[in-house]
Amino acid sequence: MRRCIVIVLAGFLMTSFMVMATPHTVQATLPPPVQTSLVVMPHPDDESQAWSLVQNSASNYKVFAYMTRGEATGFCSTYPGGLDLSLGEVAPSGSAYPIATSKQGCINARLGSTFNILTKMGTVDSSLPASYAYRGTYTLPSDGTTVPDRTVNVYSGGVFGTILSFNLGDGKLTPSEVVWAIHSIQNNLSALGIPNYPIHNILGPYRNSSYAECAIYNHPDHAAIHAALFNTTFANVAYSAAPTCASDPDAVRAADVTQAAWNSLMGINSSGVDTGFFQKYYGWLTGGHWPTDGTPLGQSQVFMKHQSFWQRAG
Repeated sequence: MRRCIVIVLAGFLMTSFMVMATPHTVQATLPPPVQTSLVVMPHPDDESQAWSLVQNSASNYKVFAYMTRGEATGFCSTYPGGLDLSLGEVAPSGSAYPIATSKQGCINARLGSTFNILTKMGTVDSSLPASYAYRGTYTLPSDGTTVPDRTVNVYSGGVFGTILSFNLGDGKLTPSEVVWAIHSIQNNLSALGIPNYPIHNILGPYRNSSYAECAIYNHPDHAAIHAALFNTTFANVAYSAAPTCASDPDAVRAADVTQAAWNSLMGINSSGVDTGFFQKYYGWLTGGHWPTDGTPLGQSQVFMKHQSFWQRAG
């Protein structure tokens, strides 16, 4: 059966997010990647939960694949209630629609904040893109799986990575939809502008439903990705992994976000002003500073420096 991918080449949402930065010299002189790291996150603010396996990996082409657009957050309907400029927080960009009253405005704000963070991290980590540009919106082929939306917005980061924005429903994500999305990426690399490198790993978000010594977090979208990665063997993938509590019997490895990366993401200066990009650009999505755990072995918060993972082949 012939399969087709429909390409949309225009649209406000997509062209709103042409985030650019000047590539730094070290990045410009790095050799190209040789394999792909597929970072599968439920919402546009979860990527740092697996950052210890993302950072400083020049051999890995990074595909940040967001399964939803984060439109269910309560901080959109109450905006600008969560934004505190005195803490150094930055208002979200990329939205010509009212954030508080428009679903599209909320989506634009969520994605705009993520583009800002990833672009800024690309200026301090030479293995990440330092700019992204809208490439197109694609309707992916059906494989019989019921999904609410088969379109994906693609933002190219050039030699070092890509952002994919799926629209599978914030708070409603299912394991079968996650498997469909991953298979769709694997089967349509060329159409999505992703190099045909071997997929080294698939990384998921943090989830812990029961181990009290770590942060408890069992959001259904996080659980859906964990279930999909844990229970599915993906062809030609070296391994899948996702963060969990160190006490989880399935945890088999641990890694730390480097101090430099942690400071760049989560830093707060002695005056209580945000210096980390995560705190600055995602600050409007919480009251005050985001709680984090930067202690050597601490896992008391969802956003932690010391990260433990379960891992599965394929």
